[in-house]
Amino acid sequence: MNTAWEITTDDVDAVLKSHGKKVSEADLDKIHEQLDHESIIDGLLTYSSMDVQISSMLSDIEDHLISTAQVQAPKMFVLDEDFSDEFDEVDEDHEG
Repeated sequence: MNTAWEITTDDVDAVLKSHGKKVSEADLDKIHEQLDHESIIDGLLTYSSMDVQISSMLSDIEDHLISTAQVQAPKMFVLDEDFSDEFDEVDEDHEG
């Protein structure tokens, strides 16, 4: 699937920094390569709001880092499951 989304080392670094972690560029590249990019992008594309898509991506990156013991819980990026932005409200009174 071709999308405009790309997970970068800057995204990984942001999650690491939120947990007070600093790693070398080489380690950052290694962590980035280990991510399941397709799964993370598929997950964020279930939302229409860019803000929610970014939150989804950061949360998924954080889940990977926690599962591989590179950072410890608690999560800093929690995606609220109540997001219901998948469908935009339609203004029935608006005629286009």
